[in-house]
This record gives sequence, C-alpha cells and structure tokens, in this order.
Amino acid sequence: MIELLNEFAQAADKADAHAGWLKREFGLPDAVVKPNGRAVFGVGHCTFNTDGTYQPTEDGEKALIIAEAQSHERWKHSGKVGIAEVIDLIAVPFNARERWFLRRGMACLLGAENLEDASDNNPITVYATPLRWLQAGGDGLCIVNWESFDRWYFAQTFPLQFETTELAQRFFVRTQFQKKTMVNA
Repeated sequence: MIELLNEFAQAADKADAHAGWLKREFGLPDAVVKPNGRAVFGVGHCTFNTDGTYQPTEDGEKALIIAEAQSHERWKHSGKVGIAEVIDLIAVPFNARERWFLRRGMACLLGAENLEDASDNNPITVYATPLRWLQAGGDGLCIVNWESFDRWYFAQTFPLQFETTELAQRFFVRTQFQKKTMVNA
C-alpha cells in the first residue's frame, strides 16, 4: 500500500498550494488544514469508472482526494497526519460533490477511529458523503462502501446521530441493528 501513500502525498502537495481557496470553495473548516499549512486532503485529476472506482490521470476531472487510513494520529486533535497504512483513496469530483469514487474499491468507512470517543453522552454523527464528513472536520463517520463495511463496527450500544432520515433508514436496513439514535434535520 506504499504506492497509495505516495499517491496521496502527491495529491496533498497539490492541495497545499491552494489550501485557502479549497477551504473557501468547499466550505472546509480550519481543522482540515493543519497549523503548518499542510492539508489533510489532496487534489488530483481523475477518470471515473462506472464500477465506482477511479484512476488518476494527468488530464481528467479535478477531485478532492481523501485517504481512508489505519493507525494514524488523529489529525483533528493533534494537527498531524501520521498515516501508517492507507487502505484506499476516495475521490470527490469538483463538479459532482455528492458523488465519490474509490481508488481500489477497498475503502469502507471514513472516521473509524472516532468510534473510540463515542458514548451515551457523546453520540457519533454519521455523514451522508465524504465531503460532508470533511466539512465537519473529520469528526464522525462516513460509510463510503455500503457493500463491504463491517456492521460490527457498530455492535456497541452508543447512540448514532444521522445527518438525514434516509441515511438512518439505509443504515438500519443494512445492519439490522436497533439503536438509540437522533437525526439531524
């Protein structure tokens, strides 16, 4: 997975050069650009495939690139990105911000490390899109692959807060869990 880490590093370098504009254009909070000016997302040119994956290209459509990483320092609190392993990359097209594509089709959940902080007094928010998750500063979760995510991530009894009623319904149909939930309007 070293090649994915390198691919993400190149995309992050491109985002660094335009971090201020990207924050304004996409409504991103300060938390997604670290104090040293380094973005926790990238920018690339992509060709989008009908199977939900993408390929990086020199002349494709522009997209935000987000890494699903494992064993990384929590950038939203520490201001660092200490990625140990990149599982997959997620591309959000500039011109279709509610859609996303996976680099290898292996990603399933953005923000899994946030499950550690969930409790009855601290519900975790599930966002409908990777862009909405990024706009929330990486707090909460976003299910990016409904076919492969492990429902046992959610086997504990902490409350979930869903961005939309439709998202909550999709979650409960997929997991067959009955949970104490709240829905944002």
